[in-house]
Parts: sequence; C-alpha cells; structure tokens
Amino acid sequence: NAEKATSGREALEIFSRNKPEWVFLDIKMPDMDGLEVLKKMKEIDPNIKVMMITGKNDESAQNEAQALGASDYLIKPIDLDDLAVKITKYMPIKE
Repeated sequence: NAEKATSGREALEIFSRNKPEWVFLDIKMPDMDGLEVLKKMKEIDPNIKVMMITGKNDESAQNEAQALGASDYLIKPIDLDDLAVKITKYMPIKE
C-alpha cells in the first residue's frame, strides 16, 4: 500500500502508524524539511529505506541526507529508468 503525505508532520504520522519498509521523501515540504523528517524516521526505525527527492542538484543536502541514513537520492524531474534501477538495487524483485 502506498500513502501520500503533504507535509512533514503528516509524513511522520503516517510513518508511525503504518511502519512502511520504504519511503520516498521530498526535501522541500511544508512545516519541516525532508532532512528533519528523515532524521525523525531513522530515530523511530533505523532500518527504514528512504529515497530522498529534490528539485535541484544540491550536493550539501545530498551529503547531509546520506549522513542521516538516506538510501539514495533522486533529482526532479525523476528519470523513470533511473528510478527503476535504484528500486531494483534496494528492493530486488522476488520471484
């Protein structure tokens, strides 16, 4: 099941309630940025896989996301082939 949140606070509420295996998290969100949300999610579940998404290639934000435990990073507009490669890398398809 996939769920959508429109703010950092809502993302944390959904995350706490559903405990997903994988999260796609935008860096720019209302009320708190994705890096803060990532940090809080990792405090709740250190094993959560998080793919950070941003609208610009910001090396410092990418480095910070990786230091906080992000699995990977996507830049908008998202290239679907790149997305498929990254999903396969982190979540191999079970046969």
